[in-house]
Amino acid sequence: MRLDEVPGIPRAWTDFVRRFRASGDPFDPERFGRMAERMPGASGGRPLPGGTLAVVAHVRTGPLGGALSEWLKCLTAVGVASELSARGRRATAVIGLRPDPPGAASGPAPRLVDSRGVIREVDPADLGLLADLLRVPPPREGARLPGLLLGRLLGEENAVVLEAPAAAALPAVVEVVGFEDIAGRADSGRPGGKGPVLWPRVSATLLDGRSRRTLERYGLVPGDLFAGEEAAVGAVLGRMRTPVPGRLEELRGEVLRVLSGPGAQGGAGERFLKFRDACRGRIVYQLDKVRRQCLGAVAVKEAAARRRVRRACHSLAPGGRPQEEVFGGVWIPLRFSPAGLGRLRERLDILSPEHQLIEMD
Repeated sequence: MRLDEVPGIPRAWTDFVRRFRASGDPFDPERFGRMAERMPGASGGRPLPGGTLAVVAHVRTGPLGGALSEWLKCLTAVGVASELSARGRRATAVIGLRPDPPGAASGPAPRLVDSRGVIREVDPADLGLLADLLRVPPPREGARLPGLLLGRLLGEENAVVLEAPAAAALPAVVEVVGFEDIAGRADSGRPGGKGPVLWPRVSATLLDGRSRRTLERYGLVPGDLFAGEEAAVGAVLGRMRTPVPGRLEELRGEVLRVLSGPGAQGGAGERFLKFRDACRGRIVYQLDKVRRQCLGAVAVKEAAARRRVRRACHSLAPGGRPQEEVFGGVWIPLRFSPAGLGRLRERLDILSPEHQLIEMD
């Protein structure tokens, strides 16, 4: 799905992503070689041990773990670092935890969709449950539970989680950014430029098995859900409409006309009229019965379609908005188990310029 088809994505971001993808091999070995040579003196910071390159992603986890988009930024950093290491440049992802802005606690909380398909806000109990699953001890003074959870889920072998000042002090070769980060920076980080490569985070919708079956059953694509619940349900019901009840009603009228008209009475005796009326009654009764059964079956199917399509909308396009901007990152391990983050990392394409659909089940 093209980025410009996703609601809420700024035009400046889609332009930035296209320029980045069109600028050549983002893993250009010569460029990273030059950056590695400059690294010890860059920004005055101390590099990582052993000449390891830093791929930095600054995220805002807030008190409840932050948005799914922030977690996708982390996974992009892990993917870039892994690819650099595979190409002979030892690298690791560094996740910088930004401080919460004033009033963050009173702002809208990230959300998740529960097992019943109901959208609700993430609450501290969700983080506590996740901490128990991961056996994360209570945070020490000054530490933040969301950061501890993120570090445990990403894995120590994949990422280092630091407070923002410590992460910013590292001489990074790549900084993973989202569209909220690039104001005034859209032309930096390009090949031949100075400073770290500004790498656009991946954009994705996570597809669970139930939603996938719903899309297949009703001939929908994720983009259809961005039009909103009512539009998606209306489109499905429109395709489900059947002419059968109407045809049965027409046939009923035809039976009444033929078996009640003058042509059926001419020269007929009383016994024939009684026989005709009895046949007409039986035929009309059966037609009415079949029509009621048909309408009942249609009503059941329509109710199931409404329920399933609404649930898919809640899971994939809540409120007609991208999943990554509405749901909290903790929804991933809570919905798909703690191992779900690893599966997602393996399936994300860090080079794709499009909005990706990732099957999780």
